[in-house]
Amino acid sequence: MLARLQKAATIQWTRRNPIKTFSAIEPDNEDALTGLALVYSDLGDNRKAAELLKVLADKNPTPRSLTALAAAYEQMRDFKGAAEVLSKLLEANPANEREVKRNLAQDLMLSQEYARSLEVYGQLVAADPADAQSYLRMSQIYRQLKDFPKAREASDKAKAVEPNSIEIRYKRSQYPRSRGPHRGGHPAFKRHPRQHHQAQL
Repeated sequence: MLARLQKAATIQWTRRNPIKTFSAIEPDNEDALTGLALVYSDLGDNRKAAELLKVLADKNPTPRSLTALAAAYEQMRDFKGAAEVLSKLLEANPANEREVKRNLAQDLMLSQEYARSLEVYGQLVAADPADAQSYLRMSQIYRQLKDFPKAREASDKAKAVEPNSIEIRYKRSQYPRSRGPHRGGHPAFKRHPRQHHQAQL
């Protein structure tokens, strides 16, 4: 209870004194900057939160700062910006490399960079042929590109791994019956909840 009251007081003070708050923080103080970014996020100012985290990531590009910045861009639905940050994070060979790659592939898909997204998903299934979710995302991308034979192939691999998956069955039911041009529209990509990707601010 006390912690919530202290956080509420901090938010109110920051709302009244944003410039003073920022100027009082050392630019290399990762904990203080990420904490202030969290306050701005709680205030609904995701853009300001991203600005603060970018300052931090530019000065000290640690896995923590880059992950936090990518999450902030995602909150603003700037998936291209998030993908750029995650690509930089991969260059540092993070311990959770597979998780970062999965998040990168999804951000690339959502920013319609389909070729790059397929490349990353391809790396994921090459490393783990039992990764049904990556096969399913590849199938979705191929459907968006109207490459139905490859979409079906990726879907078949997903089904082989998880034959009882309701999501996979539903996606497979949406394929056109013929191999010709698809006359219907494609359902929009849905952003799927992530596991363990929220920044530890």
